[in-house]
Amino acid sequence: MWNVATGETLHVAEFPSPVRHVAASPDGSCLAAAIDRPIDGGGGEVRLWSVDGWRPLASLRVAGTLHKVLWANDILVAVGDRGVYCLSRDRWH
Repeated sequence: MWNVATGETLHVAEFPSPVRHVAASPDGSCLAAAIDRPIDGGGGEVRLWSVDGWRPLASLRVAGTLHKVLWANDILVAVGDRGVYCLSRDRWH
């Protein structure tokens, strides 16, 4: 993540495997990523962080590959090979 106005790098997130998609929450407080899990049994994983301090908020492992994460108000939606997964904000706060 970087400051668009200055070009300054604010945070570099490292992942153990490929990232398929990233989405910021509508209020800009959270960042979600859909990643592959080629090891540890395969499948996909959604990871969620607070942008303030990059504190992990939640993680959800699923069967199959995840293709996209998006926000619908306070609901995080992940779309994958084997279904659609929804996580509401009250589940991680």
